[in-house]
Amino acid sequence: MSQVRSKSQKGKRAARPQEAVPTTILSEQLSTYAFGTVTAGAVMVAVAAWMGGSLASIDERIQTGLDATAKSTGFTVSKISIEGLDPRTKADVLNALAIEPGENMFRADPFVLKERIEEKVANVSEVRVLRQWPNDIWILADNRRPLALWQTDGEWAVVDQVGKPMEGEDPTKFVNLPRVVGPAAGYAAPELLAQLEFHPQISEHLEVAMRVGGRRWDLRLDTGLEIALPEDKLVDAALLAVYNLDEATGVLAKDSEVTRIDARDPERFAVGLGEARAEYEQSSGLDKKSGGA
Repeated sequence: MSQVRSKSQKGKRAARPQEAVPTTILSEQLSTYAFGTVTAGAVMVAVAAWMGGSLASIDERIQTGLDATAKSTGFTVSKISIEGLDPRTKADVLNALAIEPGENMFRADPFVLKERIEEKVANVSEVRVLRQWPNDIWILADNRRPLALWQTDGEWAVVDQVGKPMEGEDPTKFVNLPRVVGPAAGYAAPELLAQLEFHPQISEHLEVAMRVGGRRWDLRLDTGLEIALPEDKLVDAALLAVYNLDEATGVLAKDSEVTRIDARDPERFAVGLGEARAEYEQSSGLDKKSGGA
């Protein structure tokens, strides 16, 4: 299959929204105490109403009493603020919440609302739901952004900024993204690519990162150089050591005779000379000439 050599794109986190999140959001524990007070009042209202009705309607009467008591004490939804999303996704989130102004604030369970958003809105990531008592709900989230291409079992997929596959996205439209290969490589890609942002002499020439044993990476650059990195917790130290070695010897230069750097021990490198290893076979056929954007 044909091999594509392309510059990796550095993922940059989108600017945070214009409106600042309030610095004081009361603990959900306080809501428990308030809820107890409201519930007690509601039960008294419901019992009084039930005495003139039937057992079959007691649950409905209690719920009605809860809503009435919450409204009379000022615990109703008056504002829903959404931060971190584009206008279209904000509208989708509002539809998914299915909450109207004036509803009982205690019914706005953050965990339930978070589940609704994640189930019904595909283009969101890292969702948080907060209640600002007594009347406001805050939704904090990010739009999903393509971060890398991931090959596993011979198939390519687009992964987002937290390493989750983006279903429905065509990999051939993202041929300039960094490429990672191997089991679970997509999920580990965000951490590696964030580390490589501090080393453009490597990231700008990254052709593919191969996940090894679920705990470390082998990098292949478009110059033919391979760099074997240590387990994840030592990657920063290893990349800094490679940088220092390059500053002293030019080992990363295109015309360098070095074809492999074994940096699995950041304090003791092994450097290979001679012909580069046979080019990595990419079975997907991803190619700028065949559908790349």
